[in-house]
Amino acid sequence: MLKQIFKQLSDSRAHANNLNNYIKTNKIIRSAGMGASFLLFVFALLASFPIVPHTDIVEAASPSESETKIEMSIGKGSANLSLIPKDMSGTFASSSSSELAEFNVTTNNYTGYTLGIKATDDTKQLTNVDMPTAKLDSITSIIDSSTFNTQAYNGKWGYKPSKYNSADNTSFRPAPTTSGSELNKTLCANGDPTTLCPDNQAKDTYTIGLGARVDYTKPVGTYSNTFVLTAVGNPVAYTLNYLDNTGDTSVSNMPATNSGTTVATKVQIASNIPTRTGYTFAGWCDQAPTVNADGSTTCGGSTYKASTTEDPVYYSFINQTLQNSIGNVYATWNITSYLQTVQVRYQTATGGWGNYSTYSACTKNVNYGSTHSCSIAATTEYQAASLASYTVTGANTKQIDVYRNTRTVSLTKGTGISAVSVTGTGVKSGSGTASATVYYGGAVTISASLTSGYDWVNWTGSATYTSQSQAISSVTSNLSFTANGKVSCQSSISGTMQAFNPSNLCSTATSSGTLTDSRDNQTYTVAKINDQWWMTKNLNLAGGTALTPADSNVSAGCNLGSNCTLPTSSTSGFSNNSTAYVYNSGRTTCGNSSPCYSYYSYVAATAGTNPSSGDATSDICPKGWRLPTRAEFNTLRSNYTTGVALTASPFLGVYAGSYYKSSFYDGGLYGYYWSSTAGNTAANRLYFDSSNTDDSSVGKNNGYSIRCVLQ
Repeated sequence: MLKQIFKQLSDSRAHANNLNNYIKTNKIIRSAGMGASFLLFVFALLASFPIVPHTDIVEAASPSESETKIEMSIGKGSANLSLIPKDMSGTFASSSSSELAEFNVTTNNYTGYTLGIKATDDTKQLTNVDMPTAKLDSITSIIDSSTFNTQAYNGKWGYKPSKYNSADNTSFRPAPTTSGSELNKTLCANGDPTTLCPDNQAKDTYTIGLGARVDYTKPVGTYSNTFVLTAVGNPVAYTLNYLDNTGDTSVSNMPATNSGTTVATKVQIASNIPTRTGYTFAGWCDQAPTVNADGSTTCGGSTYKASTTEDPVYYSFINQTLQNSIGNVYATWNITSYLQTVQVRYQTATGGWGNYSTYSACTKNVNYGSTHSCSIAATTEYQAASLASYTVTGANTKQIDVYRNTRTVSLTKGTGISAVSVTGTGVKSGSGTASATVYYGGAVTISASLTSGYDWVNWTGSATYTSQSQAISSVTSNLSFTANGKVSCQSSISGTMQAFNPSNLCSTATSSGTLTDSRDNQTYTVAKINDQWWMTKNLNLAGGTALTPADSNVSAGCNLGSNCTLPTSSTSGFSNNSTAYVYNSGRTTCGNSSPCYSYYSYVAATAGTNPSSGDATSDICPKGWRLPTRAEFNTLRSNYTTGVALTASPFLGVYAGSYYKSSFYDGGLYGYYWSSTAGNTAANRLYFDSSNTDDSSVGKNNGYSIRCVLQ
């Protein structure tokens, strides 16, 4: 029974560069005992392997070169011979033409192929399939058929290929070894006659036969071994160029041109990784890429990585149907983006600075050569801030200081305040002064110093505070305050008429006392009568005194003539209802012929106001004091109904008499005081004698005494 063994060996990784096709050959001897024939068979598996380019690429797409092929096809799948020993010395036989193994090889490889044979081991023996200890040894040298037929070669076998070392072969050859033997080498593609191959055929036909000499001592059976036929494409020339079409002179580390020969359809990409300022290498493109406006490139074909030891990358461009393959790969680039980190710190409410922290709104990757900037909008608390535009050439960390807004705190000195100041940790400028610039949210203290003789009242303005030294924890708006004081509590009445303020008196103070008229330093007694403060001494303001709004109860438009000056003292006059008259006697004791104190016509008493009805708006009383009204005199009269009562304490009225038309009347008998209430030609007066009082009106040309009441 014949046994056929077929084996196909294919390892695209290990043999991709060798373009190998394999034939496995088995030699078989069969014996049927003494006198039986030995039947020797050779089986050949003829496999067709088209050589398809194997590529390791980043982006799929095979090159467009023609497919390179080596094909092996079976003509007759076995070689055999039948050997029947005829005597004990042995018998020789070889394969007849009908018993030869036949196979064909074709290729379109430009340089042809090399056909070889090798063994799977180096025993060179044929082994009985059913009895492994029975073997036939190979001949040890090349012999022809006649020599093989001698008894010296009894128990030997050999093979006879139709080609050996590209020459026609007629001899038997020892069994192949694992190192292999060359059977034939072609120079051209099949079917393409050239000068090198003028008789080139569409295919190359090969045969393999067997020869053996055996005797009756060999056990019958089938003897076999395994050998491998290999067709390997011959190398072709190639050139692989590495190019960069950007024109950028900063490109470096480009691989050199790779030129050589290979039996493969691909070449390993170099391990060089080119560099370019501002860009990142993106791979090798198998066609000229498009250069973009920003200097980056776009590959329209397949992209290849650079090779590494662990990951070799191959570019499949070699067309073995051509004399020389030229491939170009182009460097492609991605523009490099660099992280631009922006840090911000904010000024504190005390003018210091917090820590820098990453500002995410402006921290981002920016392409090389692009500009980067950052803006921070103003808020109630902080000023606007920005980072000036700059060109990105690498990773950067930029910092922005955001300054705090400011507010103003202004202080004003009120009554009894000698100094005011703003201090505190939140003050930017003006610390210790009445007006300070303060950081938004800053803490300040406003303080006031009192003038001697004054007590603290409060702060008024943007808010009211009772503390003389007031802390404000957070200033968020412009603030203004006035510091207010008051005269210290007085245990007795003193000072000037003009500055007298009963509210400054202590509760235990007396209700009468003496004040000074700042106009002429004359002193006057005053007393509180019917809840109203009265002068208890007649006014003795000299004629010729200039009256001002600062010290007298007059306005700026006083009607007493030039500089609002009282007419000079004179006993003559007092004859005209519309004229001011003054007489100062200089005496304090009054009698029938001894005028005392001072006498004023109504026009003079009212500082020229001289109303035709109602009450005078100005008079010659000290500032803060005024002439009593008719109603006020009547209230006084209702409590003190006689002249005796009025001349007693507390009013202390004086029987000073009067002046009328240059004459003195009623001295020591009657008292007369002008009120502010008047008519057209007459004005009301207070009149009293020892037993009566009256408030009748008289002509304005009378010269009467004056008592003032506090406004």
